[in-house]
Amino acid sequence: MKKIGKFLKENPVVCGVAGSFLVVGIMAAYQFVESHTTVDPKYITQELAQAETQAVINDPKVVASYLVEAVKVQDLDKALRGMAIDESILNISLANLINEAGEFYTEMEIAPSGSYSNYNELAAAELAGEYTANLENLTAQLKEAGEFQVEEICYVDPKQQLEPEKLSGNSKILENWGGDCLTELMVWISCEEEDYLLGLTMAHYGDSWKVLSLGSALTDTTAEAPMRKTTEEEFAALKGTMKEKDYKKQLQKKNLDNTLFEDTGLTDEDIEEMRLPANYFVLNPLREDTAESTIEAFVRSIQKEDMGRALAYCMGESSEEVEHTDAAILKEQEEIAEMVKRFCYGFLGDDYSEDEASLQSIGKSGRKIVQELDPKYFMYFDLTESVLLQDDGKEQQYAVLFWYAGETYVVGMTLEESDGGWYIRSLSSEDMGTEPGEIRLVSEEKLEELEKREIEK
Repeated sequence: MKKIGKFLKENPVVCGVAGSFLVVGIMAAYQFVESHTTVDPKYITQELAQAETQAVINDPKVVASYLVEAVKVQDLDKALRGMAIDESILNISLANLINEAGEFYTEMEIAPSGSYSNYNELAAAELAGEYTANLENLTAQLKEAGEFQVEEICYVDPKQQLEPEKLSGNSKILENWGGDCLTELMVWISCEEEDYLLGLTMAHYGDSWKVLSLGSALTDTTAEAPMRKTTEEEFAALKGTMKEKDYKKQLQKKNLDNTLFEDTGLTDEDIEEMRLPANYFVLNPLREDTAESTIEAFVRSIQKEDMGRALAYCMGESSEEVEHTDAAILKEQEEIAEMVKRFCYGFLGDDYSEDEASLQSIGKSGRKIVQELDPKYFMYFDLTESVLLQDDGKEQQYAVLFWYAGETYVVGMTLEESDGGWYIRSLSSEDMGTEPGEIRLVSEEKLEELEKREIEK
């Protein structure tokens, strides 16, 4: 210490220059980190940039008209805004769903965002992708049917919807997915040669109705096939005999809510121009300069519980290609979210397999499973080493080693160079024989084997 002090006194100029370089270096490093961490992982497409014209719709029949209009003109953005995406991710009770099913596997439901808000982006990506696929099926059905017009929108058999057994079943759905009331509607669609019935299940949230699901139980339609052939006679029979105003009055009384239905006064022209608030996102693909720095950035995003950023490091499209809300992109985001979800579950709980999905074989309740998936534990896992297994120039495969809860884990990762940077094409490695998102415990023997296999870049 004395020698250092003497050097500082004898060489003030040198020390000043060195200090200046040190400050500049620190500032440069800070700016580099900031530039790599402050880039917004969300991209505002031309469709998302369209402002809302209607904040809420408190009439389920108007929501049905809104959805049909969106599908008719193939406006995916508009249609998605009518679906209960935000409402579901905020209210889902994964524990209830697990207990009711008596089983659990990773792909079974969306991430437990109702319990932990840090999963919101994972759940939103999953739901948006699922709704997109269902809307595509509906669009395909309508295209096959040809030119069509809407003849009538009405509630399905109101009297049956008010039966205690039906109301009880609806209550369970609401407990699992949120909302304060449920109703089923049907749309009579006439084409040149056939008549069709479109079933819809609507949920009420505060002062607004949203489409919880395409398809409805009472019309024998599903989310995957929400429309089927019908006849005028069958449609009339499904309407039942109860007057609409009596049904609405009784439903409001049963829900102790006098604001379930409001006369919006909206015309068909109003609905054509209507657009609800945006409730989904499109990822802005993120890149880093090297494969290893991309792995580090991805892991850091998980540790910080920034799921949107983690997902963005797995997106293959370039930023220039992400201009529109596109079905293919939303379905890709869903696949990525499911992959990242499996990665998270593998650390926090287990690699829940569909082959051993019963709660008896798992040995846990739904509540216990969800408790173990608390994202606050992400901060405790450490990236220890990235072992390069294959290097094909623009593609590299790694065995990525983690230390968590006293154990060493390995995750296969395949990265690709694109648009001047690297992204994670898959949280898997063909070389290791791992599936996307799969986590494996590593023995000391296997660890030594992996480290011996590492190749030089």
